Amino acid sequence: MSSKSLENLKVGLAEVSALRVARSNPGSRTKDTQPQLLRALGRAQVVLLSAHLERYVYSVTEESVDHVLNGRIESQLLSEELRLIHSQDFIDKMGRTHWNNRSQQLREFGQHESKLWVDGAVIDRLVPEQLLGWMKAPNPKNLKRAFQIWGTEDIFESITRTAVTRSRLWMRINELVEKRNNIAHGDFTVEAQSTDVTEYVSAVRRFCERTDRKMARNLVVITGGTPPW
Repeated sequence: MSSKSLENLKVGLAEVSALRVARSNPGSRTKDTQPQLLRALGRAQVVLLSAHLERYVYSVTEESVDHVLNGRIESQLLSEELRLIHSQDFIDKMGRTHWNNRSQQLREFGQHESKLWVDGAVIDRLVPEQLLGWMKAPNPKNLKRAFQIWGTEDIFESITRTAVTRSRLWMRINELVEKRNNIAHGDFTVEAQSTDVTEYVSAVRRFCERTDRKMARNLVVITGGTPPW
């Protein structure tokens, strides 16, 4: 079994693979256009693959939130870091407001966030977007933080057996996201060879499949119930 998020990721990876096929189809090229086509396809694969990785993180967070809410768990079973991140925008907004104008914000905090901070209170509201609003790109550092809040201190260490494997996985994902960011910011010098894309796809698949299993185990610990997928 796997999450819907992982199944959707696999559909996205197939899309990237389809681009790899188009890249290797000689019938779609001419001598003049071949280099430009290969280069454009490589860059497109990088952007798509990074987007699919980011979407997986958001989607599995949404599924995890649904599972937690369905479990009707008490607030103290969630990590303090998760609760702090969830409440951060409310608190920061309040801090930027003059004391005499904070009444409405205090009411909103009490209505929407207070149960997170009362031991024994049953959680009935948790917004996925509030847990990942800080994440601008799915680089390894951000991936580590995204899963820390669910009880895994270092997701890369948790899903790999050796330091070599861990380093390679971190490096490939970091390369992918850096290239994607550079392409998005108009750097026309960035390229991705077919062998690079193959390694990036393998790294994303490995990371997400193993993280999916780890998240399922974490949610069982948090909710004390059945696996979410």
